[in-house]
Amino acid sequence: MKSRLLSGVAGSLASICSLGTFYLYHTKLSPYIHPGDFGISSVGLEAETLSPASRPSAFRPLLSCLSFVFGYCVDTGYALAAGYGRGKLHFQTGGLGPLKLALDVANRMKQESLACVDEKSAEDMIQHIGEPDIQWKGEWTRHAENKCWVRDGKFLSPVCRMFEASVIDELLNEESKYCYFRYVLPPSCDPTMVDKTQRGEQIPLVLHLPCSGDQYYEWRSKHFAYPIANENIGSIILISPFYGPRQIPNRPIRGAQVNRVSDLITYGICLLPESVSLLAHLKATMPEHRDGKVTVCGISMGAEMAGLLAAYSPFPFNVLAVAPAHNANSVWQDGVLAHVVAWDKLEEEGKCDEDVLWIGTKSYGSAKDCVSAALETTSLYSFPSPFSWLPQDQRPKSIVIGAIHDAYIPLNSIQHVANVWRNNNVSLRWILGGHATLVVTHKELIRHCIIELCK
Repeated sequence: MKSRLLSGVAGSLASICSLGTFYLYHTKLSPYIHPGDFGISSVGLEAETLSPASRPSAFRPLLSCLSFVFGYCVDTGYALAAGYGRGKLHFQTGGLGPLKLALDVANRMKQESLACVDEKSAEDMIQHIGEPDIQWKGEWTRHAENKCWVRDGKFLSPVCRMFEASVIDELLNEESKYCYFRYVLPPSCDPTMVDKTQRGEQIPLVLHLPCSGDQYYEWRSKHFAYPIANENIGSIILISPFYGPRQIPNRPIRGAQVNRVSDLITYGICLLPESVSLLAHLKATMPEHRDGKVTVCGISMGAEMAGLLAAYSPFPFNVLAVAPAHNANSVWQDGVLAHVVAWDKLEEEGKCDEDVLWIGTKSYGSAKDCVSAALETTSLYSFPSPFSWLPQDQRPKSIVIGAIHDAYIPLNSIQHVANVWRNNNVSLRWILGGHATLVVTHKELIRHCIIELCK
């Protein structure tokens, strides 16, 4: 009996491994798909949706089933195990936080970006954000394997100058007031050369924004910054507020758990001006970047931030958005994360203090409705199309990649991103699988897209 049970388990594992290998082989062989072949409509985005040259696979029905299993099912299982397995973690420890204050600050930033309509107003906005006073951590060093140049630094977040100290103290812990970053340059250049006039070779620069749970530099360095350095491309890696060295010491939260609802707004409040400040400074002071060729790359939460940065930034850049959402509300209300939020904690907070359920002049009957209204303010539709002040032929390029069985990001939210960017040379590309398989198995594809935009 025991041997038959073991044989059955071994046979099942062998079948799963075989199907997984088959699925992985086909998704690597021809990663992009015709969305119509898998029941995804491209109405209104026909010109923007990539149609691969390869013929549809004869295994399409099987691949669709495997895409659902290794995509939606894996995403859902991981989200529920991470949430229910240790309790509904998100917002359990901090509740709503200073949500109304965060929305007020975000709205002030938005109004500033809406006033950026030409080169003069763009320069004024850059001056208002200010230059970073960088504190470098040691000198330039060379990576042991590919010999690229690496240097880490930090600077006081521009928001500490842009807004009142009392406001920032309520939104941010002390550690998050400093922005930490890693700067990577290709082996071919020499940033230690004192005479900058001898450093004339132009190097494209990629800003890698953090995805959810990405605490430090290592993951983005290993899989993206170091490999593309061999293609003569430089990189900047930012660490998000509340993550890594910016996190609260001995915090009662862990991993990708979000402490407060207001933190979802605060991520953007910090990352957007920090990105603008650092990129503008490097373009102005580093001879290698004087032509201004910049690409912003984001995955998941980083992709959402890349979309907001494109709407906020006073200067143009290419965008690679991998599994983006057009607003945070679609992720936390319509995606699988809605099932791992401590809604009961938020409802209890609302009952104890009804004032927390007010946004602007409107009151909400439940915490869920209040959170939904707050996160809806992050919608890309509330901004003009990125870089619309540039002539059509001078606007940068964008690539949007979505997985057809993503349990975290609704498909229509990904399509909304492409729709907002349709006047910005956007290419919408679909692959099989889900959120996790996109990030885990398609790093090479993401690197190829970065190189495509940089070249």
